[in-house]
Amino acid sequence: MNKELIIATYDRSYNWVDKVNKDVTLTVYTKNAQSQQDNEILIPLNVGRDVHTFFYHIVNRYDSLSDVTFFSQDFGLEHVDNYYDIINGNVDDWTYNAKQHFESYWAYQRGLYIGWEWHAETNSNGRVLRCDQSGLPNHPNLPILQTWNRLFETECPSILEYVPGGHFSITKDQIHIRPKSFYQNILQILEAEYVAPWVFERLEPYIFNSKYKIKSHYE
Repeated sequence: MNKELIIATYDRSYNWVDKVNKDVTLTVYTKNAQSQQDNEILIPLNVGRDVHTFFYHIVNRYDSLSDVTFFSQDFGLEHVDNYYDIINGNVDDWTYNAKQHFESYWAYQRGLYIGWEWHAETNSNGRVLRCDQSGLPNHPNLPILQTWNRLFETECPSILEYVPGGHFSITKDQIHIRPKSFYQNILQILEAEYVAPWVFERLEPYIFNSKYKIKSHYE
């Protein structure tokens, strides 16, 4: 089984990856041409935040994904302070540390951002957040229901559950439960709509969950 770590960076250090085992492939994407390093892949469009970067990888590597892929912001330890241990571990470690887990998808958080401040002492174990179809209570007026209806045949749950921060791991086979065209449409939405990253942060667990049927034209 091969593992790959995807980093979405702009101008912050991700030197914590030095603690990740050398048998884990490291792929770094940046949207900052001014500070691009030799090992970094430039994404020309600076849109969609890290969520766009993650789906950019899925679309462009759909046919050559690693067995297991870990996704992270550049300074991911702000959200998951033991992330390198999780990445270096095995499926039992991923499941033990996951705040949300189904099939071959694991979402992580240890510590919690409140606004722009780091409050690890407030909730050192992280949590699963809940919102309604408009993003309440944490981010109101999001077009979650409208976006859901563009993607899914299954009715949108009245309350959605998600792990904030976007740090997750997933197997190649789990990604492949959806066709490439489905992810391409997500990428297009992220490139066209400013609030889309916050919408897809909340939809992520449903995107990768086979329980939720997508529109037939993607099949």
